[in-house]
Amino acid sequence: MRPLLTVLVFAAMATVLPCQISGHQNAAKAPPVKLKWDYYQATANNWNNGLRVELTQQVGTEADIYVRRGQRPTEGNYDFKSARIGTSNELILVNQTTSPALSTDTWHIGVRHSVNTSYSISYRFEAESSTHSGLGSIPYKNGPTGGHGTSFRVWAPNAVKVSLTGDFNSWNSSNAPMSDDGDGNWSLDVRNLLAGTHYQYVIGNSIGVDQDDYDWSGDNFSMPDWNDLVIYEMHLGTFNDTAGGTPGTIQTAAQKIDYLAGLGINAIELMPFCEFAGDFSWGYNYSYPFAVESHYGSPEQLKAFIKLAHSRGIAVLGDLIFNHWGPSDMDMWQFDGWSTSSTYGGIYFYNDWRAVTPWGDTRPDMGRNEVRQYIRDNVLMWLEEYRFDGIRFDSTSYMRNVNGTDLPEAWSLLQWLNDEIDSRVGWKLSIAEDMWSNEWITKDTGSGGTGFDSQWDPNFVHPIRNAAIVSDDNSRNMWDVKNAITYSYNGNPTQRVI
Repeated sequence: MRPLLTVLVFAAMATVLPCQISGHQNAAKAPPVKLKWDYYQATANNWNNGLRVELTQQVGTEADIYVRRGQRPTEGNYDFKSARIGTSNELILVNQTTSPALSTDTWHIGVRHSVNTSYSISYRFEAESSTHSGLGSIPYKNGPTGGHGTSFRVWAPNAVKVSLTGDFNSWNSSNAPMSDDGDGNWSLDVRNLLAGTHYQYVIGNSIGVDQDDYDWSGDNFSMPDWNDLVIYEMHLGTFNDTAGGTPGTIQTAAQKIDYLAGLGINAIELMPFCEFAGDFSWGYNYSYPFAVESHYGSPEQLKAFIKLAHSRGIAVLGDLIFNHWGPSDMDMWQFDGWSTSSTYGGIYFYNDWRAVTPWGDTRPDMGRNEVRQYIRDNVLMWLEEYRFDGIRFDSTSYMRNVNGTDLPEAWSLLQWLNDEIDSRVGWKLSIAEDMWSNEWITKDTGSGGTGFDSQWDPNFVHPIRNAAIVSDDNSRNMWDVKNAITYSYNGNPTQRVI
């Protein structure tokens, strides 16, 4: 879309003095009004279907607008004219239903005004709904200007804005906005566009974040010794919400930092906080791994929460998910249109039996270098840019295994991630929620393990729960309690989180 252009035109004002003729008191005839032309132009691309030209009166009432395709308008030659009497407020709309219809050409705008009149003018291209019916991309041969083209229409009832991008506009993601049809559909006609073109819909928008812009001054936090950690697992949406209302937020959670410190905890583990579909969720269905859930708050608010926790001596750990993604609201799903079938997610995902998870056929393809790099960059962003003190990797067993069959590429990915963490921020804690009591999860990578510092442990919670809930002492097995307390991986008590 051409940016809105506003021009103010000011004219010098002259004082006309009364004229007297000797022997008579007749008023002098007013001199003829001097008129002049100002010219502007707007070039319509194939996807521009509406042109709005508006004149606003500043001083004086003698200003009219003329529009002509291909050349400057004159008083006798123009395609459109707005010349209301007694005002300089004028408006011309050129679209696909006017005659002539807006076409791909340079449209010249002329303002004819007196030298005593000043005005402001704005002209811009506006999105217009398709004049053709049907969803999807539909070539047509009977356009308003008589030519061919392609009609686009997509159903996106929750979108704030939708744009079309493709070969035809050099993949510009914003200069071909679609029109809201008012029924959940968005549409646009593109003239002279033949079948076979590559295109995508751009729904919503992504916001670039300058990670270096946040002020971390005064944040001199040191991670507590791992064997001293007491972790509070927090779900931001329910921790400090309003009963019956909307989910809690980062800021409502921050209001209770002192309460948490008073409990004696020294670490918070945030359950998934990345953008997910809807507002109410555990968060394990997130769709934008690099974005903070918008209902919870902004990137700056999350950083402020971590800085505040640090000021109270509390570490913050993040729960990240790489065993499955989406597919709801996930742009990476069939990202470039390719997949082996409608069931599978395309280039970022496995497209065969390896895709299968308990949450759908949505496992990322951990054998693709691009996907591995994406995951690695994601982990390091949260640790380095947001200053999380550690990561809990959700269900690593479902990263590395499909129904009993191991995925060697997932094991090597976990090794690489932990080697990267150790080499860059080695004091930060890497935890696997593997839950298979596998000691190789917390063996170092040099020995063939995945290199996690610790792992969520099933050998404590289940025996202790059973011992706690039975009502008869004779049914309580204290050996189970003893073994649950003394169990360890590789002879190291800190390699398990209980």
